[in-house]
Amino acid sequence: MNKNKFNLRNVVAIAICLVDFSFGDVLAQDSIIDEGVIINGIIWAKSNVNSVGAFSDSPERTGGFYQWDSKSNKCTTNCISFSTSWNEENDPCPTGWRVPTLTELESLGDGAWIEKNGVSGCQFGSGSNVIFLPAAGCYLPRFAYPYSFQDGGKCGYYWSSTKCDDNSDYAYRLCFQNGYTSKGSYGSHGMGQCVRCVKHNSNSSINEVEVGAENLIVIGYFDILGRKLKEEPTKGIYIILYDSGKTKKMMK
Repeated sequence: MNKNKFNLRNVVAIAICLVDFSFGDVLAQDSIIDEGVIINGIIWAKSNVNSVGAFSDSPERTGGFYQWDSKSNKCTTNCISFSTSWNEENDPCPTGWRVPTLTELESLGDGAWIEKNGVSGCQFGSGSNVIFLPAAGCYLPRFAYPYSFQDGGKCGYYWSSTKCDDNSDYAYRLCFQNGYTSKGSYGSHGMGQCVRCVKHNSNSSINEVEVGAENLIVIGYFDILGRKLKEEPTKGIYIILYDSGKTKKMMK
């Protein structure tokens, strides 16, 4: 095992509709990304979900477009999910990963509009701890619009697992374009949008390590903003990352 690497494997209306969504990059080569990026204590995947259970093979790849609380981008029954959050059995992320909450999307802060290998999108994070989200656009049900695809290369739309409190037909998402980033945006459940996963045990606080941590291998040290440190600090507050993906907050 390479101890220098993290071992982190492992949304429009109420309607009954038949939608012929394109799968976008879903037919591109699948790749299980076994390394994540820590931003403000959250471990983010480097690439979008491609086909169910697999990541795209590079950050610039659009990947698949998914309806909210669904492993599919084809609406064959009622487009609306009445769940209060994205159900685990409907999560398209690979094993060990999940759709992020609104709070986790908010933790990314404002993105910087850039081009990466000719692909427009937003970069989040700072220093060496950054992720790139392509401006992939989204898919709309054809019963409501003359065309099903919009905003490719201009806007990015990424689902959260958090439903809007005031409308059972909508869920929150990350929305960005050149010069603008919003995490309070929302989309209806029938839309096909991208998913960028977080590590399953990530949340807005630091995870405590289970009993038996003495048998785990330390593979990295980070400050409280998620920036990697060259070595273990001799004083202050910092985070230890273990090979199991667990983290622990330390204070000296």
